Amino acid sequence: MDAQIDSLSGINPAMCPKLAVAANAMAAPVSSITLPEPGRIHAWYIEPEAARHLLETHPGQILGVVCHGIDAPFVPAQIPVARVEMPQLGSQPLLEIWAVGDHARSGRSGNIHWARTADFLFGCYRQPPHESLESVTYQAYQEVFSLLQSEAVPNLLRVWNYFAAINADE
Repeated sequence: MDAQIDSLSGINPAMCPKLAVAANAMAAPVSSITLPEPGRIHAWYIEPEAARHLLETHPGQILGVVCHGIDAPFVPAQIPVARVEMPQLGSQPLLEIWAVGDHARSGRSGNIHWARTADFLFGCYRQPPHESLESVTYQAYQEVFSLLQSEAVPNLLRVWNYFAAINADE
């Protein structure tokens, strides 16, 4: 079983007004994409070709990419990619792109691939096959909170859990 905790976002509470998510179901045309101002974060749902263009022109300002049931082999290796093996609703495949107004640095910590600025952290945890869901979940959260502590991220905004075949242990 492959488990993952996708889209970790550490955020300072004072920064909450700076969070903007374009969560509409329409794809953002590449001509309408303007990167956020410094200290801000934004997410778009855009077509793969527009995502490719954004990643090529602004690779240092992308915190992460979420792929819902599609692949994005053009994403540079330093950018975390959350792969969610669920089909998208609608006929148009879209990628979720998280961008910031500051330069992002990336790294790996255990099973977590992450990117961050001074204000935001996006990470993807990928768990190798395991026997017990309970023990692997405990290990995953230990790694998440260790990363937040080592990176001095005081607050956890969002954890999205996706466990393929979550009921298979029953």
